Amino acid sequence: MRFNALLERYQKTVRVSMFGHTHTDIFQQQFSVNSMQPYFNYGTQLPIGTTSVCGSLTTWGGLNPSYCVYTLDKETLLPVERKTFSFNIADANASGTPAWTLFTDWLVDYEMPDLSPSSYYAFAQRLQTDENLAAFYKMKYSRQPTQGSCDEGCRQHLYCDMAYFDPYANRECKGDAIFDWTGNWLGSVRQALLEPWLKPIEPASK
Repeated sequence: MRFNALLERYQKTVRVSMFGHTHTDIFQQQFSVNSMQPYFNYGTQLPIGTTSVCGSLTTWGGLNPSYCVYTLDKETLLPVERKTFSFNIADANASGTPAWTLFTDWLVDYEMPDLSPSSYYAFAQRLQTDENLAAFYKMKYSRQPTQGSCDEGCRQHLYCDMAYFDPYANRECKGDAIFDWTGNWLGSVRQALLEPWLKPIEPASK
């Protein structure tokens, strides 16, 4: 929640957020704090930022190496292209040479009009109900050679991970208990320590 608040306050300064570490090629949405659901109920969700998370050059869990190239508009410094390049490590080991190729063009492959926060959120909403798109996205973000399946539960988890950066809202979106002291006591301790310091305040009546 703190990160969301900072991004909202400085959204005209922070033009793009890029991270790594997860090894997957994904994104996470940020919303205006006053419009966040389910903890803030003062309006519809207003996308104000997107965290782009690229894959990694290192392998982990069977994921092929990758790197991302972002193109920014010179005047606004807003992202206008996002492309992911990868190679098949099994083929590279067999041939002795990695063959880097364009694996994902976000605008083309996901049929996004642009890389605005609203377009990312619209994509997340489409994916929630489109099984083929969800399975295609799973193949792309994990850089697998073939497309699998993604049932309703799978699509809901993907949607929650895209749309709810806040851990409390993410768990509620997935139908998980925020505090699970028997099944996930360590995570529950972390959640308790990260209790948001931002609290909703009802607008004063006129």
